[in-house]
Amino acid sequence: MDEMEFIKSYDAYADAIFRHCYFRLYDREEAKDAVQETFLRAWKYSKDNRIDNVRALLYKIARNIVADKWRKKKTLSLDLLLEQGFEPSDGEHKKIMLNAEAKNFIKLLNNLDDNEREIVIMRYVDGLGPDEIAKIMSERAGRIGEAFSANVVSVRLNRAINKIQKLIQ
Repeated sequence: MDEMEFIKSYDAYADAIFRHCYFRLYDREEAKDAVQETFLRAWKYSKDNRIDNVRALLYKIARNIVADKWRKKKTLSLDLLLEQGFEPSDGEHKKIMLNAEAKNFIKLLNNLDDNEREIVIMRYVDGLGPDEIAKIMSERAGRIGEAFSANVVSVRLNRAINKIQKLIQ
């Protein structure tokens, strides 16, 4: 990947990678750091390797960075995560409502298993399709022998949505 391709990739994916990291770290500064580290690692990787799917590579790197940050943090209470993840609103009703909805969404997501939560976030927050999610999940799951296809992702996504709907009712 040459410098121009890298810049185009940054312009195309930086915001999505930020959302991906922010939704998992609940801290803007840590998410910004994770995005920088993601693109730095991708640049280093691209110097020695051919990249077939830049987007999948960026998400894979970002997931690994988030996992590293979580390992460093150990465990935090849900309340502390919610406090850290959302800045105090400036009094605008819309921001207050979005903040409340986001907190409720996070609570609902915490009722899903790790794979279900990842799939829901990648689909509805990151805007990835089942094929892309399958590629990302397969690379991670390859180490533990679990295979993901677009069909498996779709089935798990539907099951996760059904769980969330039952919790809402």
